[in-house]
Amino acid sequence: AGDLYEKARNNQRALEYYCKGGAFRKAVELARVAFPAEVVKLEEAWGDYLVQQKQMDAAINHFIEAGWVVCSLKAIEAAIAARQWKKAVHILELQEDASAEKFYVKIAQHYASIQDYELAVKCMTEEEVSALYVSRAQELEKDGKFKEAERYVHNKDWANAQRVAESHDPESVSEVLVGQAKFCFEQKDFQKAEAFLLRAQRPELAVKFYKDADMWSDAMRICKEYLPSKLSMLQEEYERVTSKKGGR
Repeated sequence: AGDLYEKARNNQRALEYYCKGGAFRKAVELARVAFPAEVVKLEEAWGDYLVQQKQMDAAINHFIEAGWVVCSLKAIEAAIAARQWKKAVHILELQEDASAEKFYVKIAQHYASIQDYELAVKCMTEEEVSALYVSRAQELEKDGKFKEAERYVHNKDWANAQRVAESHDPESVSEVLVGQAKFCFEQKDFQKAEAFLLRAQRPELAVKFYKDADMWSDAMRICKEYLPSKLSMLQEEYERVTSKKGGR
């Protein structure tokens, strides 16, 4: 029916029937020509339709295209439901709305459950990182060595936690350094935090933390030196953020 109405140049009715029949591709193509202001709403409706059809992975990009805050949250939910964890983190890192923070818990729990602690730490607060290290130490406890590590981590004795990690579990050294960095950032000791992240070979986290602290010049500096391929993208993001602030 939608095709017939479009041929008859009754675009409004054609759009309605395309949507009713789930033919959102045709609806969006028609709207781009006849009703450009409706495209964003249609992208969201398309995403909602795909979620109803359990096509979570396909829904993500349509929510992103819609662009609204509520649609970004839907995109994160769809990515998590599709088990596209890295994509969920990527979308989250672009959000400025605090309501998105709740999703970090789910993502951190997933990465912790598969023992990918390095990615889990990226999604945690300093307190949660400490709790993870305690749990990690308990899991790896052997011959009493990790009882010692647990005590150090619990007391935020990072130097000794790192010493134990280097001696008995070298793979966790990066996690300890990232934990130290998160703690230092929360204490506003930015130079020390940056040093820990560079030692952990995680410059992208330094860029993120500087962005979160609205310290764009430092984010640019790190990006230029360690992640030059991402510099133009970061500059564009900075311009978007400053233009939004200027429009308020």
